[in-house]
Amino acid sequence: MTEGPMNDNGWHEAVAAHRRWRRIAAAFFHAPQPPSSSQTEAFVRRVMARVEPQPAAVFPWQALLGARWLVPALSLSLAMLLFKVMSPGLEAGAPLDTLLLLEGSDRGMAEMVLPPDPAARETFMPSADDR
Repeated sequence: MTEGPMNDNGWHEAVAAHRRWRRIAAAFFHAPQPPSSSQTEAFVRRVMARVEPQPAAVFPWQALLGARWLVPALSLSLAMLLFKVMSPGLEAGAPLDTLLLLEGSDRGMAEMVLPPDPAARETFMPSADDR
């Protein structure tokens, strides 16, 4: 006789274990019988009773108001509106390139580009209010 896992004694044990497993599997894992037509009809009636009919939309735009995209879109637009209202605006009357010139330490170039400040101009003729 050969020594090892598959000698005659080991083979008989494997066959016995396989037969035991087939009996246990047949007891626990048997295939269910297909339902009868009356059982399937009763199931369909129960499911259809749970389904609520959707009311027909009178106007087509009403279907869009209930869409899932509406809440995120409105919240994003509200956030953008608040950001626009709350953010400080740029100085009116000066384009962006001029504002960048003004930020530098040398303001000589900006003074050549910008028009003169109306508040600081000298008046050569007295106005009607000054008389």
